[in-house]
Amino acid sequence: MMSLPAAAYDQNSVPTVNGLHLGDSYSQVVSILGNGEAFPMEPGVFSMMYETTGLSIILSDQAGINRIEQIDANLPQSGSVFGVQVGQTKDVVEQLVGPLNFADTDDVNDAVLVGRGWRIHFLFDARDILRKFVLVGPK
Repeated sequence: MMSLPAAAYDQNSVPTVNGLHLGDSYSQVVSILGNGEAFPMEPGVFSMMYETTGLSIILSDQAGINRIEQIDANLPQSGSVFGVQVGQTKDVVEQLVGPLNFADTDDVNDAVLVGRGWRIHFLFDARDILRKFVLVGPK
């Protein structure tokens, strides 16, 4: 878990990616991004892929409505979260969200930003370039 200065980000804020939030409905996804390619994952869970924007959105059935539980972004055109975009350097990301603590696992530098009801994983390559971020709800 990261320790950030209080001014770096607000744990109570609601992160968005391309205008989407965790918990948004399938119809909100389609309204903002259009129809993506759907892939079933397990009963009640599926992924929507948007290749041109580099987004993958996992939705699950919550009380009869398919809602976002995870957003993966792996291209600069995927959008941003707290101003952070894929392709930025670690230094730029730290300027936007504060100092990052890393856990080296499987040749990937992974930093996690934690808020109230969400986590963002920032995955950097060996050159400290952000290659992907993942916004997820608490498990």
